[in-house]
Amino acid sequence: MLRASGTEFNVDHFLRASSFSPNRIFRKGEKKFPTTKTINELSGFNLVVSEASGDDIEQQFKEAIVFLNRHETDLKNLKQASGLEGITLDFGVNLRIGYDDCYWPSIRLPKELISATGKLELEIEFSFYPDVNPTYQETPDDNA
Repeated sequence: MLRASGTEFNVDHFLRASSFSPNRIFRKGEKKFPTTKTINELSGFNLVVSEASGDDIEQQFKEAIVFLNRHETDLKNLKQASGLEGITLDFGVNLRIGYDDCYWPSIRLPKELISATGKLELEIEFSFYPDVNPTYQETPDDNA
């Protein structure tokens, strides 16, 4: 996911001149979600960069590299947009917790991804989502 935002970022103005088709647009002063009272403090957008699941981080990286190279001009224009405060490339990772086949998670960033994000001065973020084995949460029956 690519996320771009800023307190004074005119997201609508930028998107009119861009080839981006975000999956979510948010505006400062509007509700974050229709069912919440929380108000956005920033304006911006989220854009899907990879359709790969959180179980396939390597594929997410490959698709992100293709995206960054394909949209370099738009991303450079975004970096120059008035009021923009940050652009983050966020990778969603499923963590398998409590499974016997689990190993200590590690993530290696390919040099092509580091190069592409560095050239565009983008931040990289990892969002971890638990995939908890139901048996992991069970407690032994003391009466057995």
